[in-house]
Amino acid sequence: MKTYLLKHWNANFIFGIMMIIAAIILTALFCILYPDRENYILIIGLSGYFAAFGAVICIASKLVRYITEENGQLVMYSLRKKKKGYLNTHEDIYYEILTLTEGMYCVNKFVVLSNVPFESYKRRSKKKAYFGLGLGTVCRLAEADGRQIVLPYEHSRVSSLLSSEKCHIVG
Repeated sequence: MKTYLLKHWNANFIFGIMMIIAAIILTALFCILYPDRENYILIIGLSGYFAAFGAVICIASKLVRYITEENGQLVMYSLRKKKKGYLNTHEDIYYEILTLTEGMYCVNKFVVLSNVPFESYKRRSKKKAYFGLGLGTVCRLAEADGRQIVLPYEHSRVSSLLSSEKCHIVG
């Protein structure tokens, strides 16, 4: 079963597609009802809207991550199915619970898990001038290590993993 880190990306994507379809239909209706030589300006504007929306989707898709469980390992993948990190649940587990910004206003709890000790993200954010500790920043730093995964705190496996004797808090 896939568990996505971003809860609302699916709804936002569908809303964006609906807005594009509405823009196409309304532009076509306007061009049919009010034929004019300057209608090409609307079409050029709509093309710019498509380009901007496509750029936003490409950027946002780089942040979409999901977790699967395979043979006793929790594996984090990108939306394009590239393996970003893993956690062996049978070995010692080091963790840190973080409250991260998921988007503009959405703040949620996440858990960073690893089989090897790692530097605390809270301490790391105080050392460097990060503009807040966001999910994108933590995912990028966890992927650079390759041995860390990020899970939503509400994930079904988190409570069982954190209550294990093999689990150690970082920081």
